Amino acid sequence: IVLTMVVYKVESFITQAFSIRRFRWLTKLGATIVILAVLSGLVMAAVASGRDLVHRFPDYRDKITTVLHGSTELQSALGWLRAKGVLAPTWSPPMGGLGRGIFEGTAALLGNAVLIVICTGFMVFSSSKFTGLVQEMNEKIGGYVIIKTLMCLLTGAIIAVECRIFGIDFAIFWGL
Repeated sequence: IVLTMVVYKVESFITQAFSIRRFRWLTKLGATIVILAVLSGLVMAAVASGRDLVHRFPDYRDKITTVLHGSTELQSALGWLRAKGVLAPTWSPPMGGLGRGIFEGTAALLGNAVLIVICTGFMVFSSSKFTGLVQEMNEKIGGYVIIKTLMCLLTGAIIAVECRIFGIDFAIFWGL
């Protein structure tokens, strides 16, 4: 519903900018394409960031393992947890399952994204009764949704830039 409200807000901007009042389906289609393009760009940035993370994962795994085995405080804490029966005697960080978890999460995310796009399409191009309801909601809380969306995008961009400035790895990932 929120995505539908954003599409309607973008549609109103397109209608005002190009003075198109006759072909409502065309402005709805244009707004939907704009929103999908922005979301696709964000997904592509996340995929590029994830690809970089996967390529550099062995280096980080080695660093984490070195830190875990090299820290006497951590080793004593792990020994205490083993003695109390909280950890198995040969506990090691669960790095192997991380790849499977990422793959399963990505598959679920893509499935949900397709479902959201389909549902949003039905809501945007649905009957006038439902459209009137969404437009009424949009008038009442549309400004909040737009401001919140823009603030989130701005916050993410600022975080990505700051991470890049300070040399933190995966700046785009943290910004997203």
